[in-house]
Amino acid sequence: MNKLSESVIYNNEEKKDKYENFKIENINEITCIREKASLDGFILLKDGRLLLLKYSTINIYNSETFELLSSQQILKNEYNRINLIHLMKNGNILPTLNSKNIYILKLNNNNKFEIVKELKGHTSIIYQVIELENENLISVSYNNTFRIWRKNNNEYFCKILFLPITEITNFYEIKNNIIVFEDLTCNCITFYDVNKI
Repeated sequence: MNKLSESVIYNNEEKKDKYENFKIENINEITCIREKASLDGFILLKDGRLLLLKYSTINIYNSETFELLSSQQILKNEYNRINLIHLMKNGNILPTLNSKNIYILKLNNNNKFEIVKELKGHTSIIYQVIELENENLISVSYNNTFRIWRKNNNEYFCKILFLPITEITNFYEIKNNIIVFEDLTCNCITFYDVNKI
């Protein structure tokens, strides 16, 4: 299997073509996908499809041939940029969009995304959302609202907490529902045991 090598950010004059397809080049046995806008991330699925993120669009490639299979804007609002993307345990896609809502997506056999679930509740833009080992979700918004979305029979139930953290840079599950938050303001990290909340 070929390897994804790099993305290129061009100057502003060339950014006008940012929605053109990627240019694919073979360079010394490494396949390089070059884009005319910034590449925001990628995920390689188990079935061999490669998802490349740029702004609010996900391009879907065959990772063997690098043929573009589909290109889809997740929400029809150009300001809903995809900030992060996670592959869930059940194969669904969990993007962090510039939105107050959480969207769980499924990629069908026709290379189109379907919204499986939309979780509403945040009153501010969501900074990040992740799936925990037990398939619950954790989301944090820019107003430092921390939400635990507990999964029960394929439905999610939300509990709201307010973080004593001023400026979160990132958060992770380090093991069994133990979450670590990075706080830029105090240059420290804070640990939470979600089991006790």
